[in-house]
Amino acid sequence: MSIPNSELVNQSVSNSNAGVLDCQVGVEFRLPYDVDLQKARAILFEAAATSRYIYLKKPIAVVVQDEFKEWFLTRIKVKAYVLDNRFEFAFASEIAETAKAAFNRMGIYPIEQVGVPLAAHGARSHEQTQDGDQEFPVKNPIERRTENK
Repeated sequence: MSIPNSELVNQSVSNSNAGVLDCQVGVEFRLPYDVDLQKARAILFEAAATSRYIYLKKPIAVVVQDEFKEWFLTRIKVKAYVLDNRFEFAFASEIAETAKAAFNRMGIYPIEQVGVPLAAHGARSHEQTQDGDQEFPVKNPIERRTENK
C-alpha cells in the first residue's frame, strides 16, 4: 500500500489495527471441484482453531468460491486472527500444514489433480460443436480416479 506524500502532510493517517497486536490472516486452498465441502470446511476450521497462534476472542470464517479458468476448482479460504502479528507467517504455515495433512488422510486433496488442466485428466479441452459453440466436456471424477490405477 502506498500513500501519497501530500496526504501524509495534509491529512491525518491512522492504522486500522490501532496498535493492537492481533491481526486477521487468510489462508487459501484450491481443491478439486468435487470436494466434500462440509469435510473441507470442518478441516480448515479445526486447523485454525487448534493452532497455537490463534486468537480465539475473534471469529474464524471459512469462505467458499468456485473458480473456472483453465480448469474448474473450488477455492476455500480460512480467515482467522493471530494472537500477535509477529506470528502471522507461522500461523498461516501451521494452518496450511495441518489442513494439507488432514486433506491427504481423508482422501479429499489429491495433490496430483489440483491445479492440473482438465485435458491432463482425459477431458478434451475447448472443442467446437457442429453449431459453432465451444464445448468443455469433463469426465466423471470417479472414472478419472479408477482409470489412473
